[in-house]
Amino acid sequence: MRHAMMAALVAAVALGSGARPRGGARADRPPQNGRELPVALVSAITVEPGEVHLATKRTGPVAVITVQVFHQPVNSPQSADLEVGTCSTTPPTRVEITYAPPSQRITIPASPQGTVDAKARVDSAAVGSGSEVRVMVCATLSHPSSGVRTVDAGPDRPQAPLTLKYP
Repeated sequence: MRHAMMAALVAAVALGSGARPRGGARADRPPQNGRELPVALVSAITVEPGEVHLATKRTGPVAVITVQVFHQPVNSPQSADLEVGTCSTTPPTRVEITYAPPSQRITIPASPQGTVDAKARVDSAAVGSGSEVRVMVCATLSHPSSGVRTVDAGPDRPQAPLTLKYP
C-alpha cells in the first residue's frame, strides 16, 4: 500500500506538479531507449530525538537523522548524492548545527520499486542562552548516476522538526 502511494506521488511529481529535477543537466537526460529514466526522491525524514536540551552533557550525537529515499524500478545499481541540512528555523535566528556527514553518496540497488534508508547525525548544535528554536531538517538528492533521475518536491519536500532548548 505504501509503495502504491509513493508510486502515485512519483508519477505526479514526474509529470510536472511543480517539482523540479535536481542535479543540473544530468537530471534532464533524454530518455534511454525511448523510455524515461526511473525516478528517485526523498520520501520521508525523521529526527530522533525530536527535542534536545543542549545543557545536557552527551557522549554521542545530538540527534540521528533517517532519510528514506523512494525509487522506481531500476535494473542495475544506481547512486545519487544525499545532502541534509537546515530548511528553516522558528523563530528566525542564528543556529549553529553540524551535520555529519552533510553529504553522502547513496546506492540504490537493482530492484523493483522500493526504498533505501540513509543515516546522518547532528553532531553539535548551539543556540543563544535562554533560547528555544525549532529547526526544520530537510534532505535533497542530486548528481544521480546515469540510470536514474532525481526529483526535488520543492517546498513540499519532506521535513522533520528538531527542537533545541538551552536554559
